[in-house]
Amino acid sequence: MSSELAENVRAHRRRAGMTQEELATAADVSPGVVRKVEQGGSARVETLYAFAPRAGHPDVRPLRLRRA
Repeated sequence: MSSELAENVRAHRRRAGMTQEELATAADVSPGVVRKVEQGGSARVETLYAFAPRAGHPDVRPLRLRRA
């Protein structure tokens, strides 16, 4: 997974005032999944869709990579 996506997930989580554990609980995943994604690891698309509204966004688009 790209570092840009990892940074976006982390930035949106922090902007929402959530810890990794809080986002994990809200998205029904383990805290390790949140850590892995924020460190640039892989994640299922469904996981990213679960993160977005819980981190303050109605959809996953803000978490995606920007197109050049």
